[in-house]
Amino acid sequence: SFIAILFVTSVLIMPYLGNRWVIDIVGVIGPLLLLTFISKLVRFRIFGPYTKQNLFSDHGFDEVYWVWYTKLSLILAMILLPMYGDIRAVLHTYYMRCLSRNFFANGEDAPIRDLQDKTDYCPLLLVTATSSDYQSPIVGDDDTISELSFSPLHCGSTETGFITQPNYRTLGKCTALTAAGCIDAVALTLSSYLTLRFWLQVINLTWGNYILFTPESEEVLPTGLSKVIRQLPMQWQSAWVQLFDTLPSALAVGSIWLAIFVGFTLEKCDKTEESCQTEDWRTVIFIVAFAAFTFIVLLACCPLSWIAREMTQSVWIRQLLQLTGYHYRGDHPPPSLYITDGGCRDCTTLRQLLLRRKDKILLVLAASDKDDDLAVLKTAIGICTDLGLASFFDPKDPRLQIMGCDGRLAEFKEDKTISTLHLGIRYQKTTTEPAKSGHLYIVKNRLPPDQKAHPVEPHLTVDEMCGEVTRGCGRCPDGVQPFDSEAWGDMTTDSLGSFCCCDCMHTNGICGNCGPTFPHGSFANFMYMTPMWCSSLARLGFDVSEDAARLVSRPGSHAAQWEKLV
Repeated sequence: SFIAILFVTSVLIMPYLGNRWVIDIVGVIGPLLLLTFISKLVRFRIFGPYTKQNLFSDHGFDEVYWVWYTKLSLILAMILLPMYGDIRAVLHTYYMRCLSRNFFANGEDAPIRDLQDKTDYCPLLLVTATSSDYQSPIVGDDDTISELSFSPLHCGSTETGFITQPNYRTLGKCTALTAAGCIDAVALTLSSYLTLRFWLQVINLTWGNYILFTPESEEVLPTGLSKVIRQLPMQWQSAWVQLFDTLPSALAVGSIWLAIFVGFTLEKCDKTEESCQTEDWRTVIFIVAFAAFTFIVLLACCPLSWIAREMTQSVWIRQLLQLTGYHYRGDHPPPSLYITDGGCRDCTTLRQLLLRRKDKILLVLAASDKDDDLAVLKTAIGICTDLGLASFFDPKDPRLQIMGCDGRLAEFKEDKTISTLHLGIRYQKTTTEPAKSGHLYIVKNRLPPDQKAHPVEPHLTVDEMCGEVTRGCGRCPDGVQPFDSEAWGDMTTDSLGSFCCCDCMHTNGICGNCGPTFPHGSFANFMYMTPMWCSSLARLGFDVSEDAARLVSRPGSHAAQWEKLV
């Protein structure tokens, strides 16, 4: 009870003393709770047969019930072990499904590799994520975060190397990984507290997941089996590939649980010669099981041989290593990597585009940044500058700074009428390419002054998107309730709350229409996006991107007059 009171107190004082108090107190409470439980369990098992003390119920220690519960637990552990990876990733799967149903056509997921055949309709998609359990041997790489990019062609980075994008990896999977900014993103990449890792494993609030990362890609399976798996529905292909790939490690760990179960079922010594021999075998089985488990964990720490690389595929063992803060450093990453939010590094993919030395880049900033501080953009610029990929300048006058109180970014923050932020890029000379200039056009999800207090508009329709009708006059599809102006009343776009799952919650007064307002919202509304929020967001994107699309697509040179004189 004292620990619970301490935890509640830390939460109550957070608004006054900051969240560091909560992190410190929770960090201590977590291991303390575990230590208290283990101490109580050990005391109950050792002294329970003599004192008949209680553990969780009013009944004292009973040898029959203890054996029955232990055997049941071991049997369940063996049964659930092959499915442990899917059970642990249940929130990731749920998140992936929400994103797919909200943003994909007809709510259906599709292989990301299919996009390479649709270049006439869709540009080369490029998203980023980070891995927290591998450190590159590159000189100067002192952190444990490795950035990866996902495209229809390849997956990886200069730190991890690149592999061919497998057929079974879907667009929804990549989208969920690149936006997996939950507790795992904080505990594994943004904090060095091991106690946060403890809470991560206990409450399992993990939006990220493990992915196969082997140069052989699908060749980890026999060719015939791969062909059979490709005939399965898309949502099952990845699960079956993961199941067959983790099968050797699951059998190895499962055999240890089986050995413990067999040893536990053997009778204890009751001073007869036969029972004492059985007790000796019981001891040997436990010792061998413990030694085998230790050996498997050590193999997973150093995946240098083929059998060691197979052991690293065990999600159960990898999660145990993750709890200790272990990360592997070597020339090649382990065959599976834990992937989470790309925002831990650069969620704009600016670094990836600068690596390709693009002449023109259109960047859409959709981060939650209601004050226009542009922290995500500043982080991306800082990373690219530190890596020596490029430098940035004010295209109007290169003598002016872009950062600071008087820079271009500060001007964009203060002047809400600016819809497009234009920055110059200077690529350095390399051994194969000369120095050159580029242009970065940035558009952000913020309401222009003329759209504040703007009444909500009818839902966006296909007719309107195709330009067949004027704005707000499209015909609703069959079975969809048309826009009711009386129900919406005087509600404005910037008053739409984000803690809603359907339009009726917006129109249900103050109690229903709550949460951070449009257009920034909250993390929850991307999972439970209402039709009106989605429609308004699409209209806003269309309005604010018009100038940026015109600037980035205009023909001829984009260089200013002074650039031609340099």
